[in-house]
Amino acid sequence: MALHAGGPGRYTVNWTSVSNDDGDSASGTFGFTVAAAAPAPIPNAPAAPAAATCPATDKPDAGFDERVNTYCKRQLVRDQNRGKILEIAFNDALASGAKLEAALAEAKEALLGAGD
Repeated sequence: MALHAGGPGRYTVNWTSVSNDDGDSASGTFGFTVAAAAPAPIPNAPAAPAAATCPATDKPDAGFDERVNTYCKRQLVRDQNRGKILEIAFNDALASGAKLEAALAEAKEALLGAGD
């Protein structure tokens, strides 16, 4: 039986079977379709945490990117990226005035460097 990886498309299988018991044969055909693989998701810039998820008492901190200008918003980003960033590096970058994307990039790089 010859098989090959043909990729996406329509395939037809022609089959034949011979019984060991009485030697009778049977045959048939069936078709199927192989779909193309779904494209990998395109990474987007981090979305701002929804303000509605933070309590009204969580007041903005001056000097921070407005998408992470409250403790609650920063915690949501840390939670979304747990295991992907070094949180202390993320906190330090934000406290130094880095924008969200830059702080995440720095924290991801710091996590990779921490494994050395």
